[in-house]
Amino acid sequence: MAHKVRDSILDDLRTAGYFSLSVDSTPDQCHVDQLSVIVRYVSPDDGTPIERFLTFLEMGSHTVESMAKMVHNYLTNECKIDFSKCRGQSYDNAANMSGKYKGMQEIILKINKYAMYIPCAVLAIPRILLVEQ
Repeated sequence: MAHKVRDSILDDLRTAGYFSLSVDSTPDQCHVDQLSVIVRYVSPDDGTPIERFLTFLEMGSHTVESMAKMVHNYLTNECKIDFSKCRGQSYDNAANMSGKYKGMQEIILKINKYAMYIPCAVLAIPRILLVEQ
């Protein structure tokens, strides 16, 4: 059943063409870090924005190179997604993900120069509120 749901999401994603990527890490109950992989795309049927969770990837290493390679390999090899169609990437504001020179966003940008990094605005709200007080 899970494979059918994922295959349906991937079919929609391929039909839509372009997509953006959102990745975050979190520990599971066994304290193993997992990367959540989420894609966003526009519905080819009615033009509505769609956000879909694809998978959790168990992190073998915490290096940005390893995480970027893991996500890229999952999308291209397992999901058969054309990564050149990625037009955006977003992460939490942790330095290992969003760092301009050493973050995952920089590595993904080297793989695909059109996958522009957009900082997660929701995570910036608490900082804005602190400044406004």
